[in-house]
Amino acid sequence: MKKLTRIFFANFAIAAGALFVGCNSGSDKDRKELANAEEQALETADEASEEIANTSDTSEMEDAKEDLLEANQKLNEKQQEYLASLKKEESELQERVVELDEKIKSADGDAKKRLTVKKDKVTKERDLLQANILEMAKPMEDKRLETVQKEVQQRIVAINKELSEE
Repeated sequence: MKKLTRIFFANFAIAAGALFVGCNSGSDKDRKELANAEEQALETADEASEEIANTSDTSEMEDAKEDLLEANQKLNEKQQEYLASLKKEESELQERVVELDEKIKSADGDAKKRLTVKKDKVTKERDLLQANILEMAKPMEDKRLETVQKEVQQRIVAINKELSEE
């Protein structure tokens, strides 16, 4: 019986941990995907620069241009996905704030204090998230992303110049 109880609680702990990680990882996963897209875009831009410098073949330049356009599109998509996940998380936090407000209205004494502290914590978290969303929503304000996108676009312009000269 003890062994069965231990197994049950061990499985419960594993399931609870997996659920916690799964619930928390939405925006983290999107943030990591955005970072990966930035890295891939930079690598593609570097490869395109090497191809432009080492070749005068228009078909290879066209391929490099297509790769750059694809990397730029993927980067934009990942940025939008990350922004959407932040907005979803914000709406969930807002729902929790409203729910806690309702509970505070009906609570007395210590429960009211405890719920107020909880509400303040959730409100601060929501406010920080809103600040992050506003910063991400500003077009081309994120310096690192701006650098990556500018570099990709500059390489596309360079390829277009090379192709128009030939």
